[in-house]
Amino acid sequence: MSRLLFFGTAALVFAQLIATELLVSPANDVGTLGGVNSNATGINAAAQVVGLSDTLAGPSHAFFGTTSLRMLDLGTLARSGTSNATAVNDQGQVVGSGDVRFDRALGTLRHAFSWTLEGGSRWC
Repeated sequence: MSRLLFFGTAALVFAQLIATELLVSPANDVGTLGGVNSNATGINAAAQVVGLSDTLAGPSHAFFGTTSLRMLDLGTLARSGTSNATAVNDQGQVVGSGDVRFDRALGTLRHAFSWTLEGGSRWC
């Protein structure tokens, strides 16, 4: 019983240390793609951030950002469509989805994409 209590207490102390570190760490403003709002949806161990941001033209676009590269617009397939990056792994591979076209019967059609800094976008 005492061994279980020790491990439980250690886990609680560790969780409190992590929470404290997260609370006192300053936030980094990655900015926007010219619009008013941006929303981060993923971050990896290298502090590469992905998400979506309003653009100056209006529709939201997926973005990729690092501490040295502010925000890179990942674009869309449809001229007036939106896109959203949802995750980035530790190799810098980004995944998300974006509008492809509008269909009267089906509404807005979206496709998945994968993106890397070296290779650009691959839409599925």
